[in-house]
Amino acid sequence: MCETPPTKLEVAMFTLCEVFHKYATLEGRKDTLSKAEAKLLLEKEMPRLFKAAQGNEEGEKILEALDIDKSGEMEFKEFMLAVSCLTCICQSACCSKQ
Repeated sequence: MCETPPTKLEVAMFTLCEVFHKYATLEGRKDTLSKAEAKLLLEKEMPRLFKAAQGNEEGEKILEALDIDKSGEMEFKEFMLAVSCLTCICQSACCSKQ
């Protein structure tokens, strides 16, 4: 297909897909994250953010807000929106320290 190795951004995109599907396939529908799967994903793949949000009322509100269509499950596009928002917050925090 392509003879050159993937770029860092391409690897990041593939990794996001792989991580989502790793947890989405644990129970129920295979194309969405249940609340338990989403919690496990955050706990294992974003431990610093999970620890900061744990037991925090605002953190719980954010997790609830991630289910945009209120289906009780997180679709890939909702997951990507969440990751994008968190990345923007991280980028802002990094820039404010410079």
